[in-house]
Amino acid sequence: KMKLPKIPKQIFCNIFSLFRKVYELYRSECTVLLFYNEKKKKFRVGVPYQKVSFTSAECIKMGSPPGFITVASVHSHCSFSAFHSGTDIADEEYIEGLHITIGNVDKDQFSLVASIVSNRKRFKVDPIDFINGVDEIVEVGDSKLKYHILGGIQPQSFDLHWLNFITG
Repeated sequence: KMKLPKIPKQIFCNIFSLFRKVYELYRSECTVLLFYNEKKKKFRVGVPYQKVSFTSAECIKMGSPPGFITVASVHSHCSFSAFHSGTDIADEEYIEGLHITIGNVDKDQFSLVASIVSNRKRFKVDPIDFINGVDEIVEVGDSKLKYHILGGIQPQSFDLHWLNFITG
């Protein structure tokens, strides 16, 4: 287990909104990092410089802001389902913390997976345990688990400056 407060709904919405915009602009994946300040009990989103494509986001490594530690990575899987690909697993092997993948960012009902990496070991976790304002939906027809943001999402509810760090 990771002793981390749940990611606030607004921060998750901002990330999801960014991923949707990047998908609209580039038809591509995108990656962000989440930092946490234990003293202030506050999260901060970091968008690394990255070159994105439909199946990857090549990021330049970024450090944590002063007073914050890196606690999570979040990336999108465009219009296909969320899963931890072999590339994801290899990229995250030495990065301790929470790793979230969001799929189907082109839809309001999206897919979501999460894991924690500690001492180079990966543990699957329920993403709902780490994100506020997200709920599960089971589609009866194909019994697939999907998620949605409670109350919906506002378009472009992220800092537009974040787009300056992303090229297609």
